[in-house]
Amino acid sequence: MRQALRDRLEQILGSSITSSQPLAGGCLSSCVRLRLSDSREVVVKFGTGHFLLEARMLSDLKDALLSCKGGYKGGYKGGYKASYKTTPAITPAITPAITPATTPATTIEDDGEHPSCYVPRVYHADADMLAMEWIEHERGGGASSSRVDYRKACYEAGGKLAQLHACSSDSFGYDYDTPLGELLQDNRRCGDWLEFYRERRLEPLGAKCLAAGELDEGLHKSLLRFTEKLDSLLVGSPSLRPSLLHGDLWGGNMLFGKRTLRALLDPALYYGDGQVDLAMLRLFPCCDESFFDGYRATSGNPLDRASEALCQDVYGVYPLLVHCLFFGRRYQAPLARVLHRYL
Repeated sequence: MRQALRDRLEQILGSSITSSQPLAGGCLSSCVRLRLSDSREVVVKFGTGHFLLEARMLSDLKDALLSCKGGYKGGYKGGYKASYKTTPAITPAITPAITPATTPATTIEDDGEHPSCYVPRVYHADADMLAMEWIEHERGGGASSSRVDYRKACYEAGGKLAQLHACSSDSFGYDYDTPLGELLQDNRRCGDWLEFYRERRLEPLGAKCLAAGELDEGLHKSLLRFTEKLDSLLVGSPSLRPSLLHGDLWGGNMLFGKRTLRALLDPALYYGDGQVDLAMLRLFPCCDESFFDGYRATSGNPLDRASEALCQDVYGVYPLLVHCLFFGRRYQAPLARVLHRYL
């Protein structure tokens, strides 16, 4: 670590650094784990990134989990989607650019024997740096635990996601645009989910991929034809209640203990169909079926397997486009398989 950066961090954190360890970072930023003389352990992301927005989303995520920790129990209406119980809208709070080191720990406690879930406390955020709490966790997403403990951790994680999805709003989108990696998502509010998914997600991202040379023109035309069929594919969408989504839910953004989910990281929040988060976990699996069992049990809104498979395909198109944009044309083949299944 460069001395200038070290001096700056010690001044910001109010404690001297006793050791540092590089960590695997994201696509844009570098990441390091610090041990401080006051016994704190801190993760610092620095370089290029939307660090102020990330800090703001972590604050929103904490507030949402605290507000909706009771979950919901709704009835199934038919079509492709269950009907959600009405919950108070969550209005994202405006967080300051810099969060003082005295911010209390953000611990989401469940009732009874259910374990805690943490959202890391933020020590500092500015245009080129984010410093937040290090949270101890099992390596390998908890897979190093016993099979029984691993399944319990997955089950609890599914229940926690259902609680997050219980947070609702009167429209789809969010009060500000949220980043997914380097992509700043258009979250302008919309009352129609399929319009939002088509015009705020698939169509603009497809155009970006085409312009970047990461999507063939023929496949782009297939994508546009696919978007025209959304109304006939997701026939239950008019009854859909907006759910607060994590927005980038894969194994790297969930930290597990031996028997529970320890933390949720790097959200890309917006209100949408809860099946969007589940589709991404199906596409890039990090949990076994126990996760989905826990989600169904907490949500009280089970879908039949055919509807789940349909949502996995339809909502898997967006993360596949994101991967085309970030990681190249090798993701065209799985994208083409999904699109051509419905054309």
